[in-house]
Amino acid sequence: MKKGWLKYKRYTLALQLLPIPRKVISAILDDCQVFFVLSTGRTGTKWLSEVLSLVKDGYIAHEPIPVETYAHLQAVNSQAEAEKYIKTVKCRDIFIKVLRNKCEIYGEVNGILRRHIPFLKIYFPNARLLHLVRDGRSVVRSLLARKTYEGSHSVYSSKCPLPSKEMSQKWGVMSEFEKACWAWKEENEQMRRQIPNLARLEDITSNYKAFQAQVLKPLGLFVSEADWMKYAKTKINESKLNKTRLNEEWTEEQEKIFEAICGEEMKALGY
Repeated sequence: MKKGWLKYKRYTLALQLLPIPRKVISAILDDCQVFFVLSTGRTGTKWLSEVLSLVKDGYIAHEPIPVETYAHLQAVNSQAEAEKYIKTVKCRDIFIKVLRNKCEIYGEVNGILRRHIPFLKIYFPNARLLHLVRDGRSVVRSLLARKTYEGSHSVYSSKCPLPSKEMSQKWGVMSEFEKACWAWKEENEQMRRQIPNLARLEDITSNYKAFQAQVLKPLGLFVSEADWMKYAKTKINESKLNKTRLNEEWTEEQEKIFEAICGEEMKALGY
């Protein structure tokens, strides 16, 4: 069994075994301002968590549970597992972090939870949610450079769509490029339909007023323009990518595939 899976199971099982009544968790979390920024991968979540870590009296986490990608994979395959994760793991993990850090604001910039939205709304009824998106062309290029669906990713290389989805029967014969396009389109579409607040990475990294309007206002936070400028226009976690593959030109056929799969969602998100 993979070491990552064992690490994830040990951590989550330890939380599930803690004898903490739900009413105790609620009493603490109800007094704390909680928010979640959700996204696909390769959207600058690490960057945004670092900027928001400057919020006064706040504790801002980036995918805080070890190898939490397994939680996303389980949620894709089972909404029952998604609810169980939020109820028995995430609530307790946040409860402990709030107590330990004595914070008034707790936030997660966490793409892993994008299939847990219905249960975040149930178990964190006062939490604010934000959908972070990046141009699909950039995300697909990044996924290809990381070889996410070519077998290199320890969790996602074999991820399949839900059985009810249109492309599920084709998944086994789809190209790596098609899988990357599908992943961007499908995940963003389901987030867009459930979360009214949208932030576009290209906007919030280049314009402070956009950062205010798209991030700070929906989440009820404050970061000064001077502090934002320290992080603006910096590299978005590309140090480990295959730069040659990241910058290679797409073929005409790939352009057509991207437009066929992602075109409608690109327009819906303002691209």
